Amino acid sequence: MKKISIKKCIFMTFLAIAIGYSAPTFADEPQTPAVSQKPAYEYPTKKPISRRTLAKKFIKAMLCVGASSVIIYIMLSMYNKVMYGSSGQYKASDLAEDNSYKTPNNMKDALDIFLKKTK
Repeated sequence: MKKISIKKCIFMTFLAIAIGYSAPTFADEPQTPAVSQKPAYEYPTKKPISRRTLAKKFIKAMLCVGASSVIIYIMLSMYNKVMYGSSGQYKASDLAEDNSYKTPNNMKDALDIFLKKTK
């Protein structure tokens, strides 16, 4: 006779219990309260949004996106000036290197590659 491992026994027991709990029972009917039939006009509804309000919200969102892009650009420019100075620390040979296929090893390498490409 074949021995059944403890893991298989536990798995089969768990599976039997899960199937037993998920099986529908037909003996018990759910007790649902009587649904009152209200006329449709008594249900609260939201006011429709006008096109002008929708356009204002869209323009506001786009202005926030533009402002955050400008802020990120300014922060990266300042980082470039502080870390590398305006004296042009990079040589022309450094800029001529093809680093497009180089995978950065850490955050500093990633920023260096990005700043070299955008200079």
